Amino acid sequence: MNNNLIHLIPLHIKSLDAQLRACTGDGFGYSSFHNEDDEAKLEPAGVLVHKSTGLKFKVPLPSYTLEQYEKQQSIGVWTTERYDIEDWHDIRQKFMGKRTMMQREVGKTRLLIEDIHFTII
Repeated sequence: MNNNLIHLIPLHIKSLDAQLRACTGDGFGYSSFHNEDDEAKLEPAGVLVHKSTGLKFKVPLPSYTLEQYEKQQSIGVWTTERYDIEDWHDIRQKFMGKRTMMQREVGKTRLLIEDIHFTII
């Protein structure tokens, strides 16, 4: 199994599917890939592992221009202190002042945070 990490280019330049096909011949899908930390999961983020070759791909965060971000529904800026979160003092800088947006998927809603789930270019 290959442990070298292949860094993909930003997805606004070339799609994830196209980049994976160029490297492996397989497009993004459950039959060919899994997330590095969970072989039962497949999300287009973090490190993806190609099942048959073991190649690992670092997927960059999705990017938005400021104009694209501002057109999203349910956006905001994290301003709430969360002292109920363990080690809040140590991780506070990851959240405070960061742009956020809500992503609605079938049956669930996720909070996406700038520089953790997406970037503004």
